Amino acid sequence: MIDRSKLTRIGTLVKPHGIKGEISALFDAGIFPEDGIDTFFVELDGLMVPFRIEAVRERGAESRLLTVKGILSQEDAARVAGRDICVETALLDDGDDSDDDGQVYLEDLIGYAVEVEEGTGCTRRIGVIDDFDDSTPNLLFHVSSPGGTLLIPAVADFIENIDHDSRVVLMTLPEGLLSL
Repeated sequence: MIDRSKLTRIGTLVKPHGIKGEISALFDAGIFPEDGIDTFFVELDGLMVPFRIEAVRERGAESRLLTVKGILSQEDAARVAGRDICVETALLDDGDDSDDDGQVYLEDLIGYAVEVEEGTGCTRRIGVIDDFDDSTPNLLFHVSSPGGTLLIPAVADFIENIDHDSRVVLMTLPEGLLSL
C-alpha cells in the first residue's frame, strides 16, 4: 500500500465513455499519461488503489480517453468516475509555472469539483466541471454529477470561493436551480 503523502493529484476521472470501460479524464498543469505515466492511483474505500493505463486517446487540450486494466465495462468506469487521479510525486518534474498571470479562466476550472453551500453552513459536492459553454452571452459550466450533466451559470455572483489547492469551486446557487 502506498502512503497518500507520496502522491500528487494530476487530474480527475470524469465519466464513462462508451460501453467497453473507456473513461474520460481531465488532466491538470499539462501532465498527461503520454508523458511517461502508466500507473495512477484512485482512492477507493479509504485506500489508494493503483490502476494501469493500457491505452490513451487525446480528446481536447486537457482531456484524454483512457483504457485502464481491470475496467472492462461502462459500470466499472462509473464506479471510479468523479475521483481524483493521483501519481507518485517522485515521477513528476518540478517545473516552474512563473508565466502564470494570476487570472482564472473558465478552462482553468475544468476538472474542479463544485460544492454548494447548504443552509446549515455545510457544503455538498454536486459534481465535477467537465466542460463549459461560451457560445452564448450566458456562460455555463457543464458539471458531471451522479444524476447526469448539470448546466450551471458561470456567474461571478454565484462563485463564493475558488480553492486551487483542493481544486474546488464553492458556489451559492439560487433555490431550485439544480432541479431545472
